[in-house]
Amino acid sequence: MQLQETTTVQWESVIADLTAKRQSALTQLEQLRAEKRTLALDAAMGNEEAKHRLSEVNAEINRLALEVDDFDIALQRANSEKQKAADHAAIEAEQKRQRELQEAVRQYYSHVKEIDELLQTLANRFATAKEALHRAEAFMNSEERVPIQQLHSLWGATLACAFYGLDRSISFGREAQHVIHRQPLARYTFSFVNRWIAPGADPPPGDSEFQHNGKEGN
Repeated sequence: MQLQETTTVQWESVIADLTAKRQSALTQLEQLRAEKRTLALDAAMGNEEAKHRLSEVNAEINRLALEVDDFDIALQRANSEKQKAADHAAIEAEQKRQRELQEAVRQYYSHVKEIDELLQTLANRFATAKEALHRAEAFMNSEERVPIQQLHSLWGATLACAFYGLDRSISFGREAQHVIHRQPLARYTFSFVNRWIAPGADPPPGDSEFQHNGKEGN
């Protein structure tokens, strides 16, 4: 068995096996010590048979005592190696977690930047549509122009955003009133995720041709 390649589970199996063998040797040792107590007096009184058996018992006790000691040393080493294997596995697991986390965050931030691009495109399209509406109004008479004024409100676009599920991701309530905090989503997100995507880097620019002071255009 290669120690550096042995897993925690394998070390647990080794430790269980060594523990069982140690216990078996210890049980035999205790049995022999009990037998020695029954032989000691007869042997001391000159019983040759008892002396002969006691000599055998003492030799076996010495062997088993050394064997138990060997198992103790082996178990200490095995437990130490098991801990090393556990530490190594924990380091590898953490490295794997960090790699997967970094990849997931990078994918998320890539989507965030795409959202900014789409929002910029959407803002462009709204501006273009508003210009077209102004041109259309120039050809309308006063009666035709009255109901069209509703198209200058935010109501229709807001309902459309909700219809497409944007209300689950975007709020145009009081959160949008913090004018000085308005910025691209990528810039807002950067401070939360830059440790995984670009440690030490500066945040992306926050300027936009559509950045305004909160006054609604006509």
